[in-house]
Amino acid sequence: MPGRTRSVSALDKQQSLTAFLTFHEIAVLVADDRLRQVAAFSQDPARASFQSTPEKFGFTAHALPDNGGIIVYVTSWARS
Repeated sequence: MPGRTRSVSALDKQQSLTAFLTFHEIAVLVADDRLRQVAAFSQDPARASFQSTPEKFGFTAHALPDNGGIIVYVTSWARS
């Protein structure tokens, strides 16, 4: 829900990536080395698709400059 902010731990991921994003109403996902090491994400079959075509999931990718590979994925409604 727009306007409401809360943090969700990667360790809370017990379902598919799509179900996790939807259930927790995730609007911003920060993909850093720590997240990439969490098996629930790194071994999720949808991860590669999410990374290569985040638009299919309603997200856009934004690489942070000079940050060691951190990518921030943001939904369209979070940007408005």
